[in-house]
Amino acid sequence: MTINNEKELKLFESTIESCTDPVWLVTSTGKQYDLKNPMEYHTGMSILLDETDPEIFTKSREDMNRLYQYFGMVRAA
Repeated sequence: MTINNEKELKLFESTIESCTDPVWLVTSTGKQYDLKNPMEYHTGMSILLDETDPEIFTKSREDMNRLYQYFGMVRAA
């Protein structure tokens, strides 16, 4: 997952804020950061912007749908 510009970044941040359960960023080395946790958010976002292949997970179906909508909007743009 990559964020290519400020518009995508704002949209991603908005999507994360709308999620109700933890949203995990998992790095290629297996480190996990909860993007809903203010203590881990900035570190996770820094990694997301620098790393080429982090993964995003959540346990909630509703939150996963929000993330899928984000991905669909980014691909459509």
